[in-house]
Amino acid sequence: MSKIELKRRKCPNCGSMTIKAEMKFRLEQIYNLNESYNLDLFKKTFTEYEDNIIYNICNECSLVYSKFIWPDSLLNEVYSNIINHDRSRQKIYDINKTLELVREWNSILRVLKFLGKKRTDELRILDFGCGWGDFIHVIDCRGVQIYGFDEDKIKIDEAKKNGCKIFSSIDDLKNNKPFDVIILNSVLEHIQDVNGVLQLLYELLNTNGLLITLVMDYRPRFIKLNYESIKKGELPLTKNLNPIEHVNIYSYKTLKENLKANNFELLTTGVSLSATNIPFVRNSWGILKLITQMEKLTSKIVAGRNMDITVYSIKRNMTVNK
Repeated sequence: MSKIELKRRKCPNCGSMTIKAEMKFRLEQIYNLNESYNLDLFKKTFTEYEDNIIYNICNECSLVYSKFIWPDSLLNEVYSNIINHDRSRQKIYDINKTLELVREWNSILRVLKFLGKKRTDELRILDFGCGWGDFIHVIDCRGVQIYGFDEDKIKIDEAKKNGCKIFSSIDDLKNNKPFDVIILNSVLEHIQDVNGVLQLLYELLNTNGLLITLVMDYRPRFIKLNYESIKKGELPLTKNLNPIEHVNIYSYKTLKENLKANNFELLTTGVSLSATNIPFVRNSWGILKLITQMEKLTSKIVAGRNMDITVYSIKRNMTVNK
């Protein structure tokens, strides 16, 4: 297959084309940290694209994003053949991961309660980018109508075999809207057309619907450390810095801006929910809003152990200029 000419991306957060720096990767800086890759196939596919494996750091908003738009043919090769599905499947049985999903579901229920929801059998939830369906199995209880969406046929087939209700096309999603809650669990990092997907989710959500977005949290200081390592030819400090798979690297500030630009209003964060999940406080919406407001004012968030951000935002009504 001859090399495809790649087009340059605009910053998916602010639309700027100006950058303050580039992070250029060599192939070995990617595959040496990704044990689940089929190494021979990865080298065969991406050797001629080595000069394109670059992150831009936006000069206007500081979002870190893949410099080029990867064509579907290359991404399909990555997700269908280069990544080992058997190794990926084994991760869903990890007890620690299951505990994280259970804690996340508990937090979602708390937010829904604060929003006035009283019954689980009145909830329609969509796990957008559901993968193997492991979060669906955690949520699938007590009358909740839980659905998934994914484009990975191997994962879809297995999730369906295990009893999950999965949509595999955008038309199916639109024909089954609206949803009260949509979950993006480690999905937005992979999306090249971020604003297009957020606009789709806005359309799919019910009035005052809840969007839950979980992404990796890489604030400027951590990005600077990685930039220095990569420039020296050393390995990145995490395998998650990978411009082929993770095309957007958010901080709390840039995620908040991206959601706001697509008419989602931030309600609270996973850190705020954790900080208030103690007796005499966990049922106080006022205290939760106060802590969340402090985060908004500083545009900073305390990183969790796994350096994840979870943001809970609500669909706003768009204003129409007359």
